[in-house]
Amino acid sequence: MKNRYPAFRSILRRMSAVLLAAVLSAAGSGMTVQAYAQEYISRSWMDTSVTFEQYAAVVNVLRANAGQDTGGQNSIMFDTGVTADSADDGFQLCYDIRSLFPGRDDFAVCYNEQGLSAMTAEIIESSEHGLGVRFHAVGETQGTPTLFAGWLPGSDPAECLRQHDAALAVLQQVAANAPADDAEAYRYFFDWLCANVTFDDEYRTTSHSVYSAVVEGCSVCEGYARAFEVLCWMTGRYCRNVTVQGEGQYGTHERNLVILNGEPKWVDVTWGDQPGGPNYGYLLYDVDYFWRQQLGL
Repeated sequence: MKNRYPAFRSILRRMSAVLLAAVLSAAGSGMTVQAYAQEYISRSWMDTSVTFEQYAAVVNVLRANAGQDTGGQNSIMFDTGVTADSADDGFQLCYDIRSLFPGRDDFAVCYNEQGLSAMTAEIIESSEHGLGVRFHAVGETQGTPTLFAGWLPGSDPAECLRQHDAALAVLQQVAANAPADDAEAYRYFFDWLCANVTFDDEYRTTSHSVYSAVVEGCSVCEGYARAFEVLCWMTGRYCRNVTVQGEGQYGTHERNLVILNGEPKWVDVTWGDQPGGPNYGYLLYDVDYFWRQQLGL
């Protein structure tokens, strides 16, 4: 799984309020408390949703600075001008923008909570679980907290943007043909992904992006779920990419949460993509009582 930028204060505050419910539910279902806690933490990313204007502002800054030198230990971060109502919202936007980026995402997005005039990014850890990034203040306080974005050391901006543009072109074409009815649109996205993506049984390190799913046609659960999320986002429909505890030996798994007629529903395109055709048991199935309580639905 890729490393994310969680809003730790918000997570800890909410986790304390639901710990007892998690323990009781886990005991009754046979799932470990740790598994429930892991899934709930991933659900804390439910507060805000990035707008197209905010996303475009970040991508435009990255594109404008694609020629920057990424060969050193630190890379320059650039002010995108994107603001947030709170620190939690700012961290949320950082996560959303990276999640929506359809190609390789060798870039960092940081919420500059202190309103600094300049920042740099440094990779402090690189592993199978993703990158650890430390941000450094190199400027004075200017008073306005905004999102900063920049290419990470060792990244390939040209390739990242090539993948972004190629995937975005496919997604825009699919989204343009989406039905107006929400249920029909969800099924349309579900069917399109099942027909055009094959699960990568080799689990390549490059199979976690939207690009791997919609351009290369071979991905793992993260590529399926992120592609479904972006299609919903592009057509103005609520959708969140959800990391949950997988079954058996599969570790973690990604699926989507949508809202249909005011009701929360799960969509799991990965498991719905079966050799004999789509399994619609994984399309728009009910969210159980436990998750309704945690999500406030």
